[in-house]
Amino acid sequence: MTAYIDRIITEVVVDSEPDAGGDPSDKRWEQKQKIVAVIKSQDTSAERLRAEGLDD
Repeated sequence: MTAYIDRIITEVVVDSEPDAGGDPSDKRWEQKQKIVAVIKSQDTSAERLRAEGLDD
């Protein structure tokens, strides 16, 4: 796809993004899934702590 910006003309190549599922054999995909799980767990714990503070 060619993009025209004032006097500059450049060629833009769009890479397709991998699907949300990813390739399970890819180590980066595994790492990402582990990191997402830890972040979700931390968010859940933080929300529970906030909710316990409301009971006092």
